[in-house]
Parts: sequence; structure tokens; C-alpha cells
Amino acid sequence: MSKDKPESKDERLEKRLTHHARSITQLHKPRLSGKTREVGDRGEIEQLYNPDFLESEWKALREHVLPDRDEKSRPHPSEIDPDGLRYLETVEQVCRRKVTSLEERQEDLMEKKARWLKFTQDREKGDEAPPEVLQSIKYQVEETEEQLSLARYRHSLAHAMLTQIALFDTVLPWADFKPALDFSGEDKGEELTTGQRRAVVIGWALKAYKEEHDQLPDFSKKKELKEAFASVKETDSDLTEIEFELFHSGKKAIADSLKEVGCWPRTRSGRTAERSSQGVMHNIMNCAINYAERSDWKVPGGIVEKVKEKALEKVSEDPENE
Repeated sequence: MSKDKPESKDERLEKRLTHHARSITQLHKPRLSGKTREVGDRGEIEQLYNPDFLESEWKALREHVLPDRDEKSRPHPSEIDPDGLRYLETVEQVCRRKVTSLEERQEDLMEKKARWLKFTQDREKGDEAPPEVLQSIKYQVEETEEQLSLARYRHSLAHAMLTQIALFDTVLPWADFKPALDFSGEDKGEELTTGQRRAVVIGWALKAYKEEHDQLPDFSKKKELKEAFASVKETDSDLTEIEFELFHSGKKAIADSLKEVGCWPRTRSGRTAERSSQGVMHNIMNCAINYAERSDWKVPGGIVEKVKEKALEKVSEDPENE
């Protein structure tokens, strides 16, 4: 019986570079990826941002940098098209500006919604804000969030490719990079890291709060969010095994978990950390909700509600947030 040929030094190096490239160039999956909706008069079902869509966007962008180059082997640095590289840089800049513009619109809409809600609370019942006004704002917020998630995905494509070219003189084929977008299957939470599971629970807790109060928690600083979820272990000694594992670890673990799944602003070399603000906090929390919604891990019953109550009940009890 013949044995498999051992990997060469170059093959081992390429495998390590591929793994490292995936770990430092994460993609942001569009928020509604895999969701379905009815289209047309006959009610046909359409899947949004399916795997074919994501792959085609990657390949189309890669084609500009490596024209007519198949994905079966690692290209040589000399094959990178200089004009394609400039195009890629332009795409990254345009998408970054688009993300910033949509983040500002999202923040404006949230402030507009908050003003209307405050107006309603300050007036007599007969003078409440027309329901259609708040409904219209809600639709605008949802539309903006969808546009923002797609803009972040397209920005992450260009940024990932530029990073790979800068560090590895190449762009990974989709087959190598695809695992960065994968989630574990149903009931396979043990295949996620502790940080990923913690992020899922945080995301669902934030979504539950948003559905209950029709708004996100009023955090204006990143440390407030960290302190809120780190307090889960301090509010009750009756922690489940999962709660203890995920939250008995301090404030740093909260930020590290959200960084791991791409929801927490990273401090880049030579730049200061992104300042806290209501807009920044809304982006972090919406990103965590999106991550939880995309994950197939089924959090054991009752845990999300308990975490929400322990971490966020003080926010809703604050008179300034009512």
C-alpha cells in the first residue's frame, strides 16, 4: 500500500499563509444573506445574497486584478495588473465613503426617531405622533441598514484583496477564502469559539431589547456596553454553565469577542481608536445583531432573556431612557 506523499516545505508554507490571510481579512456578509422573500405577482421565492451572489462579486473584483487567471493555483506577483490594482484601490475608497455616508444617515434617522418618540412622551395622548410617521422612519432605518450591510461587504472585499496583495503578493481564490463566511450548522455551537458564541448571545440579547423597547440601548460609550454585559456575572449567583463560561471573564472579553466577529472597531497602527458616539455604538450593536441572525447556533432556551435582563435592565430603568 502506497503512502500519501508528504507535504513539501512550500506546500506547508502556502497552507499557513492561506490560513493567516483568511484570519486577518474578514468579510462582512450582507445582513439578509440567505433570507427569502416573495417577488412578482405569482409569489415566487427569491433568496437574497445567496452563495452564488457572494462568489460572483468576489470573482468579478478579482478579475480586475488578475485578468484571465484561473483559481487553480497561486498566481505569481508579476501577474497582478497595475491598472487593476488602481481600480481596486478606487473601489475601496468609494465603498469606504459609501459606508461613512450610510452610517451618518443611519445616525440621523435614529436621532429623528428619538425626537418623535420624545415628542410623543411629552404630549397628551391626543397629540401623539402619527403612527405612519414612525412607521416610515422604521422602514427607512431598515432600508438603510440593508444598504449599509451590503456596502460594508463590498468594502470588505476590496480591503481584503488589497491586504492580501500587500502581504502575500496575491489574491486568494474564492474556494480558499469562502470558509471565512461559513457558520456552523444547527445545534453545533461547540464548533464556534467561545468568543463567537458570546457574540451570538450578545446579539440576540440586543435584538430582544430592541424589539421590547423599539430602540437600541442608549449607550454612548463603548465602555458602557462592555460594563453592561460584564455585569451578567455580578448580578446573580444562579448562572447556567453556558452563562458562566461566556460572561465570567470581564470587560475585555466582551470587546475581544465583538472584535473577533468584526463588530468592534479595531485600533490600527498609527491611528487612534474610533471615538465612542451614539452612531458608533449603533453600528456595533446592529452588527452584533446581524451576526447573531446569520449564525445557525441555537442558543439554549432562556439564556438570551436572562442575559438581556441582567445586562440591559438598568438601561431601561434609567429615567433618562424612558
